[in-house]
Amino acid sequence: MYTKQQTFDMVVQGLRKQGCKSISENGEVCMYRGAGGAKCAAGMLIPDEDYKPEFEFKILEKVESTNSTANELRACIGKNHDIELVRELQLIHDIYNIEAWEQRWKDLAFGYNLTYTLPANCTT
Repeated sequence: MYTKQQTFDMVVQGLRKQGCKSISENGEVCMYRGAGGAKCAAGMLIPDEDYKPEFEFKILEKVESTNSTANELRACIGKNHDIELVRELQLIHDIYNIEAWEQRWKDLAFGYNLTYTLPANCTT
C-alpha cells in the first residue's frame, strides 16, 4: 500500500509530465485512458495490465456499488491507494482547467497534511 504522500506525488508528477487532460476523442468527457494515451489522475494509478475499457464512464467510489465493473475499478486502485485521496485528485483533473491544477493540488496537499512541491520550472 502506498502512503498518501506517495499517491499524491505519483499523480501530480504524472499529470505535470503529461501536460494535458485525458479526454475522449471528441474532447467532451474525461477518461481513465484518453486520446493519445493520456491518463487521468486515477488512470495514472491503474497498471496497464489491469486496465479495462469497461472502466470508462464508471465513477471511482470509496464504497462497493451494485455495478461489478465499478467495484473492479475501485478494487484495482484501492488495493494500493487511498480511494478518497484518489477521488479528490480525479475531481481536480476532471473539473478544473490545467492552469488551476497547481493551486488545487497545493490546497489538497494542505487538507491532507501532505507536502506540496512546486514544479521544477516554477520560480515563485
